Amino acid sequence: MFGAGPLFAIAVAYFAQQLAQRPPLGGWVRAGIVVVAFVAWAANQYFPNDGLATLWNDIAIALFVIDIFLSIAKAPSSGVTWPAPEASSNANDAPREPAGLPSDGAV
Repeated sequence: MFGAGPLFAIAVAYFAQQLAQRPPLGGWVRAGIVVVAFVAWAANQYFPNDGLATLWNDIAIALFVIDIFLSIAKAPSSGVTWPAPEASSNANDAPREPAGLPSDGAV
């Protein structure tokens, strides 16, 4: 029951931060997801013996998962890019493997 207060306070503080920052529409949607998730989690903590406690918990988890999915989907690609080979004056020079990697494919 005491865990509900801080969770609800987080929801209110996050909403207040969004009011101050004035994000675009997509930011408001994500903020709404997070705020509702924290409120659902707080409801689960405040009413642990209620028949809807499991539902509140499931809603909170689902909304947090959606928020994480949106964060990952929005994140830029973090794939490895190798530096371009240096220009060589000798046309017979073959590009070399990056240091530390075997050239025959063996691990």
